[in-house]
Amino acid sequence: MLVIRLSRTGRKKQPYYRVVVADKRAAVQGKAIEVLGHFNPRTKELKIDVDRAKARVKDGAQPSETAEALLEKAGVLKRSTITEQNRRPERKKRKEIKAEAEGGDAPKVDAAPAADDAAKADAKEEPKAEDKPAEAKPEAKPEAKADDKKDESATKEAKGDST
Repeated sequence: MLVIRLSRTGRKKQPYYRVVVADKRAAVQGKAIEVLGHFNPRTKELKIDVDRAKARVKDGAQPSETAEALLEKAGVLKRSTITEQNRRPERKKRKEIKAEAEGGDAPKVDAAPAADDAAKADAKEEPKAEDKPAEAKPEAKPEAKADDKKDESATKEAKGDST
């Protein structure tokens, strides 16, 4: 089966893509059957050989989602409106996959933000509790000074000094 997809070229942090026709089983960076055009996402420059792209689509090449959007911009395709029925299913998260493998129910995605909100609320309450012990610390310091005076008098007595 043939697919139309993007193959990345260009330097690090400077992406540049070729719009290629390749076998579905071939590596993304592997050998392409035909180069249909190129796309620079930094400048939004798009150049596609429209006649060759139409011929490949007519022969049955399936474009990827990104390639389909680019082919639509170039005027090769008219993309059907995406509905719930023809939308690709979203990938499962690792936590959900592990939960299914263990036989348990997958955790709900909506529950995570609620837990985050509860953690933020707890974090806001903690500084209030920390402020109270900080106020108690100054009271402890005068006691320490009294202990130091006792120690000084004890050392003077030990030396035999009397004042």
